[in-house]
Amino acid sequence: MHLDTEQDSFLSRMFMIFDEESLSKESAGVEDIIMFFHPSHVDRMKQIQAVMITAGMIGYSTNFTQSPMTILEMTRTKAASIGVGKYIMVLTGSGGDSNELLENQIHLVWNAFQFYNGSFDRLLAIAKYDPIQVKREIIKAATNLIPVIDNFHTSPLKFTPMPYMELDPIHENTSSHFVMAWEFLNVFQENQDISDSLFGGALFYNNKVVCTKFNVSSTRWIVNLIDSTGNTEEYGLKRQYYIAYETIDSLVNLVGAEKLEEMLSMKNEENNPEYINDEGEQIEETELVPGRVRVNLCIISLQFGMSLALMYNSSSKDDTFIKSVDKVIRDNSELCKNLGELLQSVIASDLSLECIPLTNSREDRKQGRFADSSNCYNFFTFNELTDMQMKSLELNNKEADENFDMTINWAHDLFRQRPTTKLILRNHTGSFYCRKQFGKEVFFQRDSSIPFDNIEEDAKTTLSNDHNINLI
Repeated sequence: MHLDTEQDSFLSRMFMIFDEESLSKESAGVEDIIMFFHPSHVDRMKQIQAVMITAGMIGYSTNFTQSPMTILEMTRTKAASIGVGKYIMVLTGSGGDSNELLENQIHLVWNAFQFYNGSFDRLLAIAKYDPIQVKREIIKAATNLIPVIDNFHTSPLKFTPMPYMELDPIHENTSSHFVMAWEFLNVFQENQDISDSLFGGALFYNNKVVCTKFNVSSTRWIVNLIDSTGNTEEYGLKRQYYIAYETIDSLVNLVGAEKLEEMLSMKNEENNPEYINDEGEQIEETELVPGRVRVNLCIISLQFGMSLALMYNSSSKDDTFIKSVDKVIRDNSELCKNLGELLQSVIASDLSLECIPLTNSREDRKQGRFADSSNCYNFFTFNELTDMQMKSLELNNKEADENFDMTINWAHDLFRQRPTTKLILRNHTGSFYCRKQFGKEVFFQRDSSIPFDNIEEDAKTTLSNDHNINLI
């Protein structure tokens, strides 16, 4: 639905949650309507204007078209919305954003909200339906979403990169860090005092994923928690404990249906909160958070800038579980130390964030020799099996870089909709080679100053030499 207004530019890049029911109450004030608004520094009158514009259009589409609006288009701005009960979540973007981009982003925000908080119904029950307490709970819950939302500003359009650790291909045996990290995580799952309660773990280095046994979305939300709390260089100086709500399907994939059923049958009254519905009747948490299971999440700072995240049964006694974890870490201190030193040595020689000129060979990079930076390239990889993505720095030409983002999104959609596996394109900003193979998409852009001829061969050679990406 399109709204023609010249006064909408201030709406770009905002996130809000408002109470739709309160809008129809004459006695309701602004504080009753706006539950959360980001960024908070936006003038209060503009916050009210933003809510009224979006609420009005949503109400119109619901009442007159019988189809609740999901995308609101204005002259300079677009907004995507999700209605959950009486609450509406709205995320805005620029007018140049695609509808699919905003819909994807608002669903990511909603998925993150569910992982961190379960549901709005659970927050209402925690607050005992007291309006003041409800708003406090929603503000606290939505604050965890800010890193997710802010990340949209730097992500290349509809792609939402997972911060995996990038390794320089000139470093020998770069897979050894992953094997060692996997071995370290297995130590916990093989320990008898821990395995009965443990769902899985993940290891991070400088807030980037080294190895994870969780699904992609859960790993992403854990990274956000680590980003917001920081890390230390010494084991045990910082620990963070969280309650999270993981999907049943994800837990089944981690431990199997039979073991999951056994784990959920365990009861610990200390960790089993009681909830009361709005009629004063006791209600089970599973009714408030359908399809998800409450789990405990512990994030522990290790040495060398590493962080360990463990997800375990909420019915477990925290003190007993953490004491067992501490013992496992101490017993495997040498493995932990070797892993940390390996990661530091790899990162120390990592050159992968340079904007690499086309003429640089692997030998050139080893010797620190770089050619004329005006002849550079841009590349992006997307692996749909792991959601792992990597993108080089911007080209010197801003228009060429923006055009690259638009082109890879267009090609990504084409690869999904048609059996096409290869595209070679050209415009005034440069030439493009787009390839899909074995679930991976690779996009390569060459500067317009370089001839169009042989781009496929150059893309294969350059990506293989500089990034260990081998195209058939």
